[in-house]
Amino acid sequence: MIPAIALPETVAPVTIETELDCQRVQERIDLLLGCLEDTAEEVELIALTEAFEEWEQKRWLQ
Repeated sequence: MIPAIALPETVAPVTIETELDCQRVQERIDLLLGCLEDTAEEVELIALTEAFEEWEQKRWLQ
């Protein structure tokens, strides 16, 4: 039997404050696309995607 891997339920909050932050987050998202489900990479991908979506909403409201 393969032991279950403990995954973090959450990751450190991701805050995008500048265009450079946004670019770096996009690059990391691109690297993580296609990651395996139920991995730390998936948790990170979800957090980054949520932060990116929040940034886009704020950006287009200006």
